[in-house]
Amino acid sequence: LFLFAAVAAAVTPEDCVAEDITLLQKTIKIKSDTLARRGAASQGEGSDAVEKVDLGTAANYAILTKTGISTVPSSPITGDIGVSPAAGTYMTGFSFTADASAEFSTSSQITGRAYAPTDYAPTPTILTTAISDMETAYADASQRANTKGSNIEGGNIGGMTLTTGVYTFTTDINIGSDITFSGGADDVFILQTTGTLMQSASTKVLLAGGAQAKNIFWQVAGDVWVGPNAVMQGVLL
Repeated sequence: LFLFAAVAAAVTPEDCVAEDITLLQKTIKIKSDTLARRGAASQGEGSDAVEKVDLGTAANYAILTKTGISTVPSSPITGDIGVSPAAGTYMTGFSFTADASAEFSTSSQITGRAYAPTDYAPTPTILTTAISDMETAYADASQRANTKGSNIEGGNIGGMTLTTGVYTFTTDINIGSDITFSGGADDVFILQTTGTLMQSASTKVLLAGGAQAKNIFWQVAGDVWVGPNAVMQGVLL
């Protein structure tokens, strides 16, 4: 399971640039595990009021993963990154320097810190809690009741304007052209899919009316592909 805080992430051929995070290379593949854990807070059918998905302490990370992070020089990342239970050696492509405290590492590619379960206390415990919070957030998002219909446009949502609500797909979600999330600053958007999320090159996820990227949650059971020069916004689970 990955948490990718893609708040205005623009994927260029050299790197992926974001307000809160930058990541990887020409095309990004983010793979989500299917979780055994399920739980929590669903919304009633037909209600437009959607409660925000609580990321807990996982919100402290730009990238948080159970399995590893790979990058290529020079792809800058803005924000902290972390892996657990995988060891720090599963963060590859970085040139790390251990802090004197040995509780985290730094890298010229990261505006922030890198954390691993092999770091000194209290880092392992903090990471365990963050991973648990991430899994809880994924389970919460996946269990929200649909409010906006299922499999709209067969999953081909390019060109659409989406308003607050829970969108459910048993198909892949394809962004073949620009899409817009329109709403107020507190409006929440949840897109659930049992398939993959694919965004074509040079397409954009746009915000209108005060909608905020931090309130957009993409709950993806499969893979996430963001093409070159694309702009992705939201939290990828």
